[in-house]
Amino acid sequence: MKLVRDPIHGFIEIDEDKIEIVSNPLFQRLRFISQTGLASHVYPGMTHTRFEHSLGVMKASSEIVKRVGENSGLDFVSKGFVNLVSSVGMLHDIGHLPFSHTFELGLEMANKVYGLRLEDNGRKTHVHIGLRVIEEEFAKNLEKISKETNISDPVKFTKDALLDVPKSEEERLCSYIISSSIDADRSDYLLRDSYYAGVVYGLFDLERLKRILVYRDGKLQVLEKGVPIAEEFLLGRTHMYQNVYFHSVVGMFNAILALALAKMFKDGELSLPNKSEELLDMTDFRILTEVGKKGGYAHDAILFRKGFKRAKDLELNGECARMFYQVRKEAIDIMRDSDGMVVFHEFSDAPDQDPLNLFVYTKEGPKEMKTVSKVAGALGRIDKVVLAFHETANSSMVDRARSLLEWLKSTC
Repeated sequence: MKLVRDPIHGFIEIDEDKIEIVSNPLFQRLRFISQTGLASHVYPGMTHTRFEHSLGVMKASSEIVKRVGENSGLDFVSKGFVNLVSSVGMLHDIGHLPFSHTFELGLEMANKVYGLRLEDNGRKTHVHIGLRVIEEEFAKNLEKISKETNISDPVKFTKDALLDVPKSEEERLCSYIISSSIDADRSDYLLRDSYYAGVVYGLFDLERLKRILVYRDGKLQVLEKGVPIAEEFLLGRTHMYQNVYFHSVVGMFNAILALALAKMFKDGELSLPNKSEELLDMTDFRILTEVGKKGGYAHDAILFRKGFKRAKDLELNGECARMFYQVRKEAIDIMRDSDGMVVFHEFSDAPDQDPLNLFVYTKEGPKEMKTVSKVAGALGRIDKVVLAFHETANSSMVDRARSLLEWLKSTC
C-alpha cells in the first residue's frame, strides 16, 4: 500500500491493485491536464490537475459508498464492492483532454464556427473517450479488483455507471456515488477548487455529509436530519459557480483558448485520438506549444494575458442570458468573420444531473429537497453571457457584436 499526502483528504491510501492503475502512463498523463482550464489567469493558485482530483474522487467515493451501505443495510456493499466503486471513481476522468472542459468547448466551436464534423458529446466527450481507454487498457485491472464482488463484467459495470444507464441496483448506486446531485466528484472538486483558488465559497462538511446519505427506493437520499448539511453543499456549489467557474474573465480566456483549439482542428494541426496510445500526447503542454508556434493575438492572450478586454456594460445574466439562443447564429458568424478577435462566451449551468434533483428520506416517504428546504427552493439556474474583443479588432465587428447584446438587453 502507498500513502499519498493530499491537502484536501489528508492521507490517501492506494492499495496494490490500484497502484498498477496509477502507475500506468495513461493515468500519469492526468498530471498534465489542468482541472479548471484557464481559471489560473484569474485565480493564480488554480494550477491543480485531474491527477490529484481523480485520487480525491477515489477516496471520497470509497468512504461515501461504505457509509451509504451501512446506513441502508445493503448486503452487496462489501469490501470488494467498495474497492470497485472507488476504482471507477479514480478512472472517471481518464479520458479528459487538454485543459479539461475548455477542450470540449473547442470541439463545439470547431463544429459550429468552422463547420467541422468532429465527435462532440458536449460535456460527456471525455467520458466516451475514457470508456474506450478503460476497455482497451484497464479491463484486466478492473477484473482483478472485482474478484471479491458479484460483478461478472466490471467493464460493463463501469460503462453503465459512468453513462448513467444502470441495469442493476449495484450499477445504479455506483452511478449515484460518482455522478449525481450530491456525489464524490462534486465533493472533491468543490473543496479542492476552493482550496487552490484561495476562497471559502465551496467549503462544506464532507465528514458529516458522508453520514447523512441513504439509498432507498432506487435513489440516493438525504436523511431528514441532514438537510442543513445538504443545503451547505448546494450553497457551496452555487457560490463556486457564481464567483469562480462563471467568473467573466475566466470565461473570456477559456473562450479565446477554445477558438484557438477550433482553428487548430480546422487547419489540421490537431485531431482527436482514435487509440489509447494517441492520448499520451494530449496534454496542456502540447497545446501551449502549438499556440506558441502560431504566435499572434491568441498566443499573447493565452500565454501572457494580453490584448483582450470585456464589454463589462453588456454582460447578460439570468433570463437575458437564456435568450441568447435567439442571436447565437449571428454571434457565431461574428466570431468566424473576425477570425476570433471578437468572442462570445456563454455560461450555462446545465449539468447532466440537476443539482436540485435531490430527495429527503422522511417518515412519510421520500420528498423533493426543494419542497423540504427553503434554501434549496430558492436556488435556481445560473446563466451568463460575456462579450470580449481584441484591442485591435475591427471596430465594425465590435459594433456588430455589441448591437446583438444591446438588443437582447432591451428586450428581456
